[in-house]
Amino acid sequence: MAWSNRSDTAAVLEDNRAARREVGDALGSGLAELRGTLGHIRQELLDAVTSGVADLRTENRELRRRLDRAVGELAEARQDIARARTDVESLRRQLLEAPPDPEPLAPAAAAEDAEEPVGRDGAPLDAARLPGLLRCAAGIASATLLCHRDTWAFVLEQAARDRHFRAPGQVLSPGGDRVEAALSGRSLIAVLTSLWHTAGSGRGATGDWALAVELYVRIAAAVERTGGGGRSGAAVTIVLDDRAGDVGDEEAPTAS
Repeated sequence: MAWSNRSDTAAVLEDNRAARREVGDALGSGLAELRGTLGHIRQELLDAVTSGVADLRTENRELRRRLDRAVGELAEARQDIARARTDVESLRRQLLEAPPDPEPLAPAAAAEDAEEPVGRDGAPLDAARLPGLLRCAAGIASATLLCHRDTWAFVLEQAARDRHFRAPGQVLSPGGDRVEAALSGRSLIAVLTSLWHTAGSGRGATGDWALAVELYVRIAAAVERTGGGGRSGAAVTIVLDDRAGDVGDEEAPTAS
């Protein structure tokens, strides 16, 4: 019986040593695998941090370049503002030190100073008639001008230089090459004044003179009738077309 007990005890001890070896082997294997996993995770973290830092450094360099560029542009803008202020101040001093502009000439004085235009018959146009024409034009609310588009272009070229001219809001095309434009009284003043000066500068030697004289005579005839004693109250219509029939005046078949 005693021998049997010793044999059982040895077997238990051997089993205990085997179990201990198995536990030790399992722990060693698990620890080695854990160390490998931790090393792999550590390397991934290190790579991610290194890449992130590199990206941040690149972005930081780009931001610095942009900031330096913005600072340079701001400095240039400040210099431009300083130069603009200097120019404005210089211009202000020039305006303050400049002599006042002369008073504009009245229509009658302007007519006297201009070279007297020559009419279709070679005789000078009546300069004393111009102030009255301008006053009649000032009283017209609206006048319709009917002419060829090339003639209208010439009227625009002449009158657009006058400060009283206002381009009509709409220019109609009644048919063919003709146009129909509504001109205010103020614009008629600009047209008459411009044509008068162009007629005086040409003295019968250029096409501008021929156009200016013919247009001036016809527009003046239509405008002058509005200031007469027999006003009808009808709308003012100026027809610059020798093919057109009479519109309210047998003596001037091309202007009404």
